[in-house]
Amino acid sequence: MFTKNKSKLTLLFFLISISIILPSCATICGGASYYAHINVRNSESAQISYDGKVKGHGSAIIKVPRSEANMLTFSVKDENCEKETYHFTERKFRGWALTGTILLWTLRFGTFPIPVPIGVIVDAGNNAFWKPSTTEKNVTKTNFRHYNYLLDYNKCNAKEIQEILVIDGPYLEH
Repeated sequence: MFTKNKSKLTLLFFLISISIILPSCATICGGASYYAHINVRNSESAQISYDGKVKGHGSAIIKVPRSEANMLTFSVKDENCEKETYHFTERKFRGWALTGTILLWTLRFGTFPIPVPIGVIVDAGNNAFWKPSTTEKNVTKTNFRHYNYLLDYNKCNAKEIQEILVIDGPYLEH
């Protein structure tokens, strides 16, 4: 009798250990973060900053936690031009990832009547159930781990037009 209980406890301990060590469906298929591919449309030399750090000029790839998909902010600044900040505030729930997690990573232990949703716990802890919303302007999806952000940077163009108007001036009637 003791050997049967000991083997069940050993199996239970093993399964719990494996489920903690190995991530579940949403974490496996997409991870707790994704890659934001940022491209500045009107300036290949514009400096792209994220989290106070320069990440590239004209384009950059940034690893972003999925939990921050609705709080994403980039700033762009070109030499002798004004800085422009872009905010992305929408995210979507990854329903298929939850379905896969429930179906594939829910365990039943012997006669234990309630399923233990190990995968849901791991994925929720990793915030792996979220993704950027492609309904938000200038956001497109390449695949489940890569999203594109196309930024329209117009601060230099507006300044150049303003300088032309000031220097040349509007035509005045005599």
